[in-house]
Amino acid sequence: QEQPIWLWSFGAAQLDGVCKLYRPGVLVDVVGVVATSEKEGMAVSFIASQLRTELRRLGYKEDAVISQPEFVNLMSDAGILKIIQGVGVDVVVLADMLGMIFEQFSRGNPGITFPDLVDVVLSMRGTNPATVKDCKEQIRVTKALIKESNDELMEQIRQEIGNISPNTCAL
Repeated sequence: QEQPIWLWSFGAAQLDGVCKLYRPGVLVDVVGVVATSEKEGMAVSFIASQLRTELRRLGYKEDAVISQPEFVNLMSDAGILKIIQGVGVDVVVLADMLGMIFEQFSRGNPGITFPDLVDVVLSMRGTNPATVKDCKEQIRVTKALIKESNDELMEQIRQEIGNISPNTCAL
């Protein structure tokens, strides 16, 4: 049995109306994601530009490799500190994590590059949530520190036992 054309048109109009009801919500989500992405892009450009200007002022070239001691000196410069603190990085935490940062970003090189420096600053902002990767990295570093401390302690114990043995034989 055929349906009258007006009934089919009525159903299509209702379906179109339902779709229009949901489109604004989707559109708002899309606009929000695009705005967040553009805001982050602008923040990255701003941070990179500011750091580039300060590094030039301090005599560094953009393609220079920054060693760990140089990085420590950079972090004590007032201009660099102002930029880093201005984007929400806790400088004390940055200093505490310096070894881990260089291990992660240098990848066997003698230092870090300018893009790595920008990545460090971006990843250390207080507005960034902790990720599973961050927790795993923290556990890895903690295990390495405990192992290093344990190895040093065992070596000291061996030395002490070595010193005791000759003295015991002499008695």
